[in-house]
Amino acid sequence: MSAEYTIVAVLVSSPCVIVAVHMLAARIAPGKLPPQALAAAACVLGSVPVLMAIVALTPPGAGLFGSRVAACWFALAVYMLIAYSYFHIFNMSETARRVRILYEISSRGTAGVEELRAAYGGARIIEVRLERLQETGQIAQAGGRYTIRNPLLYTAARIIDAWRVLLRL
Repeated sequence: MSAEYTIVAVLVSSPCVIVAVHMLAARIAPGKLPPQALAAAACVLGSVPVLMAIVALTPPGAGLFGSRVAACWFALAVYMLIAYSYFHIFNMSETARRVRILYEISSRGTAGVEELRAAYGGARIIEVRLERLQETGQIAQAGGRYTIRNPLLYTAARIIDAWRVLLRL
């Protein structure tokens, strides 16, 4: 197998490496890091075995790359793009609930906890998300009502939704 095919094979398998490192990290340090930080750490730590495999499997005259060092830099760049994608797919699953809360507040202008619970379900989930949204400055609470304080996440969600409509997904 040529050096190029070897590098591609390792890179194609790299999402499995990231998932495995993420699962291992989640079991070693449960609750010690926020979920997004844990996913980012898994992406960074996953680069170690991937690069080790590239170095071990790539011959010194690495085909089109000309050297093992060039092959490693190329592989690292591609790996980081794959890891970036993994992180954002994971992050979307974590932030989707908060975006839903922002949408509910925005569509009503203001919303109370009971209204959000009725619209969303899962009382504890709502409370956790509301706390996170307040901690990050996305919403503010006054008199038992929430308002959007920083529309950044909400605006991003609306742009993504518009893109989804445009693509007919």
